[in-house]
Amino acid sequence: MNNCSIDCVIVGGGPAGLTAALYLARYRRTTSVVESGESRARLIPVARNVQGFPSGVSGEAWLANLREQLTPYGVGPEHAKVETIAAVSDGFRIDYRPTCGSEEAMRSMHAKRVLLAAGIRDGLPLMPNADELTRSGLFRLCPICDGYETDGKPSP
Repeated sequence: MNNCSIDCVIVGGGPAGLTAALYLARYRRTTSVVESGESRARLIPVARNVQGFPSGVSGEAWLANLREQLTPYGVGPEHAKVETIAAVSDGFRIDYRPTCGSEEAMRSMHAKRVLLAAGIRDGLPLMPNADELTRSGLFRLCPICDGYETDGKPSP
């Protein structure tokens, strides 16, 4: 285990986790983001309720912009799945397994704080192309984005 403690580990690389990482980095806090790459935002075809994008932005572009904004601070999400978070005397031990290679070894880090920004996982229908239908906007998930976008309109 690496005994070097960082200020905060953020579990989740979606909009909430990346925004939190940006604020912490700007406050000069050492920060690490661990993400599985499964943010539900990646499936959004266009969101028109994102500040700074009045005509909308795709989920993939939104996430890419957030990651790019973190670049000057040296914070890049690590693609991994958190296995355990354990309280220790001076913070937390986070055990995680990188997902970039096959059979990657378990790793650990120590942090004073942990911020859980893992969001939720949608229950997509059991069909082979559910992700593609969601990305194309034919299958809608979010009551905030999609409910507003489709209110009073006929089904496609």
